[in-house]
Amino acid sequence: MSELLNTVDTHSLSYTQKRITVTSVKDVINFDEKEILLNLQFGSLAIKGVALSVDEFNAKTGALVLSGKLISLSYENSREKLGLFKRFFK
Repeated sequence: MSELLNTVDTHSLSYTQKRITVTSVKDVINFDEKEILLNLQFGSLAIKGVALSVDEFNAKTGALVLSGKLISLSYENSREKLGLFKRFFK
């Protein structure tokens, strides 16, 4: 059982007072003031909002701190990614 716990990546996201904290971030793929796209340990996360900005990113620990008004979150599991053509005809 302890072997299983050691192989599972943990992820957390907290949002308080226009401050968003995300863990298990491998890379910031793209960002602007309306959307931030993150590559996580298990897939990707799109954060949409208003006046978004990356305040801190520690690539070693995977911790990311953002500020701005959160509108939506969208997770995508890396195993379920579809090509652009398949997305249109799904």
